Amino acid sequence: SSEAQVQIDFAALGPKTMKVCEGASLFVDVDGYTNAIDSLLGDEERLCGAVQWLHRFRYEMRHLTTDRSAVPVQHQGDRLQALAHLPSDDDAKARRRAVELCIDYNSSMEDVLNADYPSLGKLHVAIGGSSGKSVAVRSGVRGDLDASCLSKCVSQAEHWQINGAGCEICISTKMFDSLDDEIVRGEFKFDRNRGCFAAKGLTWTRVADLRRAKEYESGKSVGFNTATSGIVFGIKTEA
Repeated sequence: SSEAQVQIDFAALGPKTMKVCEGASLFVDVDGYTNAIDSLLGDEERLCGAVQWLHRFRYEMRHLTTDRSAVPVQHQGDRLQALAHLPSDDDAKARRRAVELCIDYNSSMEDVLNADYPSLGKLHVAIGGSSGKSVAVRSGVRGDLDASCLSKCVSQAEHWQINGAGCEICISTKMFDSLDDEIVRGEFKFDRNRGCFAAKGLTWTRVADLRRAKEYESGKSVGFNTATSGIVFGIKTEA
């Protein structure tokens, strides 16, 4: 075993090689997908469409993960497990990036998949995240090895995801304490029953709306852009 200094490549791991890292384990699962499939039994055409939708979801979530320099660990049906552990020399920054990835997941579901591919109706994701020391391994029958990540925080993240509601992000106290963005931080509330911080309906669209509202309340100079029919903040007073 060795400490991971660069992005973990599960293909390079095996029965004699594993990686240890300080990182955030994330689970993102479609809430209600199984029920949607059950309701389509007997309708072959719509079932095929539901499978196509699942491939879109998996493709989208995987690319969001790699775009944030995180590692997709496993696709488990309509659920993705991911590991965010970079930069290896700044644990707080790595945790912040993990929270940003959680918002990416929810934003993609709400503002992309639900908007552009509504064949299954409005579906939402439940997301759980926790950070700590983890071990990345690839084990199993020779020639058919499965990637996995083992730690207490993996179990915590999975528990919060399973017990979370659709469109909800649940994160550990350590991840919350790393946040330095007041807008994002203010959306998370501590849930005593589950022992985590939870945010409902948190997307980048909502974050942008909250930033604009805060600028408006601050009394900054504003103007109206006729080209885009939108309010512009932070312009010079004389303009």
